[in-house]
Amino acid sequence: VVIPLLHGSGTRLKCLEAMALNTPIIATPRGVEGVLSHHFILADTAEEFREALLRFEGSPQRGEALRADFMKEYSASVNRRRLEAAIHFARHDQ
Repeated sequence: VVIPLLHGSGTRLKCLEAMALNTPIIATPRGVEGVLSHHFILADTAEEFREALLRFEGSPQRGEALRADFMKEYSASVNRRRLEAAIHFARHDQ
């Protein structure tokens, strides 16, 4: 997946979806801003994007590492535990 975001903001759903599907990501730092992983291929300029795309060899390990990061930080089970903890805290904080 290529995320050449230079301006703007919003959700990073494209990034999260790619991570969940074991898909390597080439992006600007802004394109993956706020997403927890060190396994992105980052490129800041058009020339860096070109080089990253030409060098990319489709290594499955990068996609697998992104999926592992997704499961650790963004999966339904992780979010369920976080929500349960927040509800528990709110009930006992009263």
